[in-house]
Amino acid sequence: MTALEVRLAQAYSGFSLAADLRLPASGVTALFGPSGSGKTTLLRAIAGLTRARGRVALGGTVWQDDATATFVPVHRRRLGYVFQEAALFSHRRVLANLEYGRRRLPTGVAAPDTGTVMELLDLGPLADRWPTTLSGGQRQRVALGRALLAAPELLLLDEPLASLDQAARETILAYLERLRDETGVPMLFVSHQAGEVERLADRVVAVDGGWVAEPRPVADWSGDAGEAPTIEVAGEGAIVGSSLTALQDLGMSEEESPGVRAGARLWLSGGDDVQLGEGRVALLEAIAEKGSISAAARHMGMSYRRAWNLVEAMNRFADDPLVTTEAGGKGGGGAALTAAGERAVASYRELQQRLEAFLEAESQRLSEEGGEEAIKD
Repeated sequence: MTALEVRLAQAYSGFSLAADLRLPASGVTALFGPSGSGKTTLLRAIAGLTRARGRVALGGTVWQDDATATFVPVHRRRLGYVFQEAALFSHRRVLANLEYGRRRLPTGVAAPDTGTVMELLDLGPLADRWPTTLSGGQRQRVALGRALLAAPELLLLDEPLASLDQAARETILAYLERLRDETGVPMLFVSHQAGEVERLADRVVAVDGGWVAEPRPVADWSGDAGEAPTIEVAGEGAIVGSSLTALQDLGMSEEESPGVRAGARLWLSGGDDVQLGEGRVALLEAIAEKGSISAAARHMGMSYRRAWNLVEAMNRFADDPLVTTEAGGKGGGGAALTAAGERAVASYRELQQRLEAFLEAESQRLSEEGGEEAIKD
């Protein structure tokens, strides 16, 4: 069976991606996880819009293989990409926007019939309209049609329902079901809504903090993002979670460590019942900089209630409180890190630098291993 092979690893600032997937090139695979988990980064890397080290191949066509210095630019890959926003050409009517998809047809590939695609998505009544006169759902239907007219072998859908109201979401979901059932084009569908995944997908790949899980049939899926397996780093008070290969750089012996694969999530243990990840550490840093929880919440783009609840939870379960507030209560008063909070932030950032240095080396090793396997085959 034709398969999509994705072996990618890349360390970013405060974020690391690791994927080792072999997916059937059929039906709908959902990439599911919370906002900021790495779903879009993974999708863009598969498309070639974002660079990550490794290998991407669809069937017998290799789109990227760093071991052989192969990289096919996005416009030469047989894929269609639909973004959260439809990104239509405002100076072209709907029909002209649709026909633009044909420009990406490879030489010798038969062009899909425009009328058939328009009928599939009920676009006939919109053909002479300007994009500025369309609703959000109508624009997404046009974007889907344009992608299909490029005769893709893979359709990448980056949260195409995220900017729509509930009624429009239901409408577009119905059209996506029709595309799934009638076109046979495999899809990668990014979402953080469990209901969308359960309705549309055949299988689910959980993504959390750049960690990419093995695919599961949607029938066996519990509706959560899943969690990376975790191991405690001896003598460092750090917890690193991921799918596993070796990491001795954080003080583990071979006996103590089953290993950590590139793309690990890094947590700092603040006590028996609290773990500090990137988001919580960033909040602590914002409190130190801004001098209050309310100002830190605005800086982080989160509600005051959520910021307060996070601080309260960290203080309650850490060995020592990490944040002190004026009068010890809610409101707009000042806040600052305690000595324990400052140590926690400093320890996390120091461990993060060491982890990222390892991930950089590990991602290169994975690429080289992939090249050696290809030579052996």
